Amino acid sequence: MQINLKRLREAGAKGLIADVTSRLGGECIELDYPGRGPRESKLELLKIGEIKNCLPPKEIREGDTILIFKPSGEVVYTGTLTSDGRLRHKDGSKSVLSVAAYCARWRTAAGIKVLRKPWWKYTYTKRECMVPMRDGKHLYTAVYEPEGLSGRPIILQRSPYPCNPFGTGGPGDIRDNFRMYADNGYIIVYQNVRGTYLSEGEFEDVRPVGGPVDEVSDSYDTIEWLLANTQNNGRVGIYGISYPGFYATLASLCGHPALKAVSPQAPVTDWWMGDDAHRRGAFSLADMYGFGGFFFLPKLNPTPDSRESITKVPEDQSIYEFFKGKSMRQVWDDFGDALPFMNAIKEHPDYDDFWKERNPLRHLRNIKPAILVVGGLYDAEDTWGTLHTYKAYKEAGADCRFVYGPWTHGGWKKVDYYLEEIEYPFFAYYLEDKDSLPEWRELWMPTGVSEPGPMEDGFKMIEDPVLGEMKTFPIAPGTYISDPFEPVPYMESDAPKREKPYMWAPQNFASQRPDVLCRIVQEPLKEALLAIGPVKVHLKAQVSGSDADFIVKLIDVAPDGTQTLVRLEVMPARRRHGMEHPVPLEPGKPFELDFTMMDICHRFATEHSIMVQVQSSCFPLVAMNPQTFIKNQYTAEQKNYRAIEVSILEGSSLSVFTD
Repeated sequence: MQINLKRLREAGAKGLIADVTSRLGGECIELDYPGRGPRESKLELLKIGEIKNCLPPKEIREGDTILIFKPSGEVVYTGTLTSDGRLRHKDGSKSVLSVAAYCARWRTAAGIKVLRKPWWKYTYTKRECMVPMRDGKHLYTAVYEPEGLSGRPIILQRSPYPCNPFGTGGPGDIRDNFRMYADNGYIIVYQNVRGTYLSEGEFEDVRPVGGPVDEVSDSYDTIEWLLANTQNNGRVGIYGISYPGFYATLASLCGHPALKAVSPQAPVTDWWMGDDAHRRGAFSLADMYGFGGFFFLPKLNPTPDSRESITKVPEDQSIYEFFKGKSMRQVWDDFGDALPFMNAIKEHPDYDDFWKERNPLRHLRNIKPAILVVGGLYDAEDTWGTLHTYKAYKEAGADCRFVYGPWTHGGWKKVDYYLEEIEYPFFAYYLEDKDSLPEWRELWMPTGVSEPGPMEDGFKMIEDPVLGEMKTFPIAPGTYISDPFEPVPYMESDAPKREKPYMWAPQNFASQRPDVLCRIVQEPLKEALLAIGPVKVHLKAQVSGSDADFIVKLIDVAPDGTQTLVRLEVMPARRRHGMEHPVPLEPGKPFELDFTMMDICHRFATEHSIMVQVQSSCFPLVAMNPQTFIKNQYTAEQKNYRAIEVSILEGSSLSVFTD
């Protein structure tokens, strides 16, 4: 039988499909592997290593097929690993040698590979469909169906990102993100939203609800088509992470009776208030320069290809040095007129109707499907959307659950416990009538006990937490000089892009700077303290300029002096009276700032101290405030930037809720 490596790649085989020595010519291998049909040839290939450095036999599992190649690409030997660690030859006999010893005989071979049996329990077929919407436009939809099964649930993801691969093969993340659904014979559906890739129509970023057609109506029409054109059980679930999470939220509004369960995960929700693009209107420079430079380009659909970014930071330069000293006008010159949505950002610097109508939460009412909102405490992109989406569903009276753990953006999808014990059982209950739901409505998992991601045995989970006593820490007064031409780095890094670990990175570098006010607000704890829920900040301040940003950081200080970031929040002083209309500061006149940092769930251990840092730049995570009031900061020129003196006055404080 013939195995085509290109097709195996397209089938989403997870693992290393690669030439061991780069000397194996061609894409096809002739393999005498009887007893398997063409559909069963979609196997996973795992690179074990070169012959001289073969990995130990324990790396190979029973039932794996060993292939040994000549440099020409010819397969010189195939054998199957048996339970006693020997190789079974094609004639049924066993080798007297171990796997490692047998492979070592073939010193002249190019290398070895292992064919592992299919990871999926069911054989899936793929259909590429152009699903009609009510206005006559058609959306590209890839439908993966288990052969020989009928009456199965549908799990759907709608996305503005490519549903790769187009044509033959399946997406690689089925093995990871959809493993539980593939193992249980679900109909798995990927769809490109209106105006992206092969879908027809015009794309609009964070499209508002309303009009003849929108993402809500497209969700309804897609579900209706899937019910009529697949062998399903009449039940549909939808989930999405990040931007697809935005579309999941909107799908929950569609009212289709077959839509039984929806899971917005780290959903894009409000690109002005706190997700991705801004933090209370302060521009997320590093993220938007990278993301916007390709995503905000016109889509040019229909096309299977993504566009090349027009904005790039040189690989040998840090983002700090790349942006340092540039005015916002200079940054915008890099965009030109090539990025329509970036132009819209510039035209709407305040929280006006343009932004408000793009927030789907204002439409949450009469929610029919069950909801599971998921997010990460270390999510650098969409923590705002996670928290506010859950709160909005809860206030709307939806049947809603919430999971909040020690993960980066989408990191929960790499955690078996989450997939097997939380997400899949949620959908299985509503789509299959399988098992029962847990009693908890909220599941919080604290930081301070684990690095991002893992959930070891005994990992602490807090079910349905109730906010306890509010503990207030006074912030001692002090003064610093904020210089826009020497801003405080967001973390110690030489990378050419913003790095995720800034969310828990050590802050010792910042505490040594004269432009950071550093205060220990809690001496070493005699007992552990669990802080859970929102963090309240009250600042009394005065500045020598007419504008300033305030960045407040809550920090866990270990006995060895390591200062670990727990939460960071940005508050532009111009927004102290509201988000809609900026108000300048009066130089030398005291003012007050009250704002809430995003929810935490952090355990400060015994003998740890608590620190608060206050500064006026966090660069280039956030664009530098000129510190001269300009109604539209995106038009700021070099001459507008000036150093100012910032004083934090008596009466400032930070408050947390304790368990």
